[in-house]
Amino acid sequence: MATEKAALLTPDPPDDSAPDVLTALSADHQKLLGLFETFETALEEDSEDEARDIAEEILSEIELHSRLEEEIFYPAAAEFDELVIMVDEAQREHAAIDQAIEEIRDEASDATALANLMLRLQEEVEQHFRDEENLLFPRVEEVLEARLDELGLRLQRRREELTDEG
Repeated sequence: MATEKAALLTPDPPDDSAPDVLTALSADHQKLLGLFETFETALEEDSEDEARDIAEEILSEIELHSRLEEEIFYPAAAEFDELVIMVDEAQREHAAIDQAIEEIRDEASDATALANLMLRLQEEVEQHFRDEENLLFPRVEEVLEARLDELGLRLQRRREELTDEG
């Protein structure tokens, strides 16, 4: 009986099959790019309610992704002097994206305003992804190679915590 009770109180072992941090962040990028395409399709089909729902999903996914980068990925990368400037630039891009998200939530009163503001957001997000994937990620892969899996696991666990809270 005591063994059964102990088994119930023992947490499941961690899932060590998480993708490495760069693979996980790149997958987020691809997911978001696909959501932007879905948003455009909804607008083309004059489905404003669906477009608004997809826009909100995009905003939420960006906020989650940004938080994960800012809590786990950027601090690890910034431990290396050679990456500090790139991390600072990525964080400036996040600030611009955050501002665009705030504008969408405050000012997207009709379908035209929503479309225009989302287009601006998409351009900023795509540029940010290009900068990360072409400049930051290759350097991180070199200097943090031994920690990529550990960071990926931390990212996955934090994502689960944040999505369980929501």
